[in-house]
Amino acid sequence: MDQESHVTSLSAYRLSRVYAEGWNKARDLSANERAQVDLSGPDTLNPYAVEPQRARWMEGFTKACSSLPNL
Repeated sequence: MDQESHVTSLSAYRLSRVYAEGWNKARDLSANERAQVDLSGPDTLNPYAVEPQRARWMEGFTKACSSLPNL
C-alpha cells in the first residue's frame, strides 16, 4: 500500500468514527432532550468546528434521530 492510499483509508476510517459519534450522541438523548435539540438545533451539540468532520457528525446525528421513535 502506498502512502497516499494509506492516508486516504485512514481518513475514511476516522470519518466513519466521527459519523458514529454523531449517531451515538443522538441515540443517547432522551425524548425530552431531543425536543430541546429540535428547538435549538443540533449544531449546538456538534463538537467539530471544521469540515469534513462537522458534516459527517451531523449526518450520523440526523440519521439516528430519524430512526428513533417520536415519543
